[in-house]
Amino acid sequence: MLKFIRHEGEKIAIEHRNRQHALTRCLRWYIKPGRFLIDWEVQRWHFTNLISVKISRPVLRNGRPLGNWRLVEY
Repeated sequence: MLKFIRHEGEKIAIEHRNRQHALTRCLRWYIKPGRFLIDWEVQRWHFTNLISVKISRPVLRNGRPLGNWRLVEY
């Protein structure tokens, strides 16, 4: 099971099977349109050859973050 720990700008930290890993290769970054004034900032990070991690957080239309990063899928 994967658990998101923190976002450090150019890398993220996750926990997989009680071991921490630092992911440094961002595969994709985009803004997903939402409702009203709130969009979602989404990033996909490379974990292994077969697995990638997708995280997201809510942001205002001007780019200001409204919440913390959370793990969406892997």
